[in-house]
Amino acid sequence: GNAMLGGLDWDRCLADWLNEQFVAKHGVAPSETLDGDQMLLHFAEEVKHSLSRRPKVPIRIPFARCTLETSVTRELFSDLTAHLTDRTRFTMTKLMRDVGYRWEQIDQVLLVGGSTKMRDVRDMIRRESGLDPNDAVSGEGAVSEGAALFAAKFPLQCYSNPHATPVSIAQPNIQIGETEIHDVTRHSLGVLAVETKTGRRKKKEVIASQSPIPAKQTVRFFTAREGQPSVVVEVIEGGDQRGRYASRIGICTVDRLPASLPEKTPVDVQFYCDRDGLIRVQASLPTIGKSHEVVIDRDYESGGENLERLAELQEKNNLQLAD
Repeated sequence: GNAMLGGLDWDRCLADWLNEQFVAKHGVAPSETLDGDQMLLHFAEEVKHSLSRRPKVPIRIPFARCTLETSVTRELFSDLTAHLTDRTRFTMTKLMRDVGYRWEQIDQVLLVGGSTKMRDVRDMIRRESGLDPNDAVSGEGAVSEGAALFAAKFPLQCYSNPHATPVSIAQPNIQIGETEIHDVTRHSLGVLAVETKTGRRKKKEVIASQSPIPAKQTVRFFTAREGQPSVVVEVIEGGDQRGRYASRIGICTVDRLPASLPEKTPVDVQFYCDRDGLIRVQASLPTIGKSHEVVIDRDYESGGENLERLAELQEKNNLQLAD
């Protein structure tokens, strides 16, 4: 899944529920066709918007000569998407912790993005912060104004074709005062490893969220057992200390290790995050001179071919945290 949360995630949950209702009543799954799946997402989005204004929405969906007639309440929608609201809460509270602020130091909470129109999101913000969210600016408008402020601070480059000379766009006359904008990592970057004593999976943070970029950091792990044939580094973005809610964004594997490799051989994992959003991850075993490097573009949603094998690989090729 993507590292970021958006309205489409809520639509997807409701579309999946509507698909289940269709199967239960008619034995037909609209989601099995592209047109049917897009239709479900369209209905889900319409219902989501309507639930912001009223507590219950009737719905009638025709597909393959069948019709599903049902209704969706706010309570049902809340239950279906509770995990998404919880992820939003986790992201918000983690940001507060990372920047070192307490809610009593905050004067206003400005709602940004279309998903903040949902009652569940607003109620969650109100409960967590103790503040009434400020909706003086529309969610979409807040995004636009933020982009305009950024554009005013930095001239943009415009390319008409790959071989053209770049043309600077004139900066609008906007006074920003002493505002300074720095590129930072939007989420923490780390590795999933195993605790030596308990055997539990645990996140080891390598680069903290909100770190100025470019950023470079190295952390040391150890192999889990004697004669381990390879080392698999599972790269994750975000998540809590146990790796929950994290997005798996890539793997880096060092294989063909010698059969005599001792248990707890050191493995150094280096992360380098550049301004283009690219992450270079290098895993190296300094005692035997073997290493491997991968480049991950976290703005590109990669296919799941490698990730599907990850659980199986990790069972045999774990990295362990030092005691």
